[in-house]
Amino acid sequence: MERLYDYGIDLWSCPIEYLIERYDYLKELSNRDLNDYIELFLIGQHLENGKYMVTESCDDNHNIESMKQDIRRQVGMFFNQLVYQYVVEEIKIVELSYLRFLVQALSNFKFFDKISEAEFKLLANDLPVIFLLENKQITKKFSNILTDVILENPMNAEILIQTVHLNNQRKISIPDDLTPKKRDDMFSDYIQSSEANPNYIKDIFSAKFTPPVDEYTKLCAKRAYDEKIEEHFLANSNTSQEFGYIIGIKEMDTQEIKKISRKGSITEIMYNERILLEALDYPSILQNFIYIFDLVDHEFRFSGIELKEESSSLMRVFQEPSLGSILMVSFLKTSNQY
Repeated sequence: MERLYDYGIDLWSCPIEYLIERYDYLKELSNRDLNDYIELFLIGQHLENGKYMVTESCDDNHNIESMKQDIRRQVGMFFNQLVYQYVVEEIKIVELSYLRFLVQALSNFKFFDKISEAEFKLLANDLPVIFLLENKQITKKFSNILTDVILENPMNAEILIQTVHLNNQRKISIPDDLTPKKRDDMFSDYIQSSEANPNYIKDIFSAKFTPPVDEYTKLCAKRAYDEKIEEHFLANSNTSQEFGYIIGIKEMDTQEIKKISRKGSITEIMYNERILLEALDYPSILQNFIYIFDLVDHEFRFSGIELKEESSSLMRVFQEPSLGSILMVSFLKTSNQY
């Protein structure tokens, strides 16, 4: 039985039957590991936030409020009794998709208040730094350590660059010890890296940072960006790009509402017809437009309007006016199925 992977709390709702199924399975599991308790925590978050879909086939024998209380009790008992050594040893088996929720759970149950700076530094080596920066309390308490962790790898500059584009649903806190000078020095190292993304380099000199990036770093970024773009398109001037999307609805023998798969440059998005047909009441249909089809936001505003700060890397490149003379990209195939 698959874990609760694909239904991220911030993405879309999932069927209540699936949450019940996973809850029943974990409840009867005699020997749970850290992954099991993170999943139980995640199920509880879905129930607490009301982000689940109620269908006509919902089992009335389950009392949602009782489930929430039982999950609070089990999860609370487990995380409140966690010892540091257990977390350090068991974190290596945690699924990558669950690391963010592990940080949330540890923070909710005050685990980080009980450990020393040395212990946190060791633990931070096994956690993506961006998950730690998403927690304002952790960032403030361990500011100096997180600053050192960020500066160890110039590629972490991309995390700081992302902060100028992120919406309110995903906030990243910058450590107090990461001064503007340290930030700009890291930007300089990033600019010189062969792995640097041209679109992030462009942001260094064009995006609005607070406080602003120093002028010399911005000048270096502008020169590096122009060089990388010119090198790329001149080297690939005789090549073509092929990509496409296949979008459809079909009956699937799974509890997934939406399945996304990629074969080469072709992306296939399939919606589960069986689950969609189980919830045809007006509230569920309206919620589908928010949580499943991603057509509108929570205030029912159309999400297809492109904002400059949210434009894709591909569109940013195509909209760059200085590239008009060297862009030689042809789209041979765009596949659409509805």
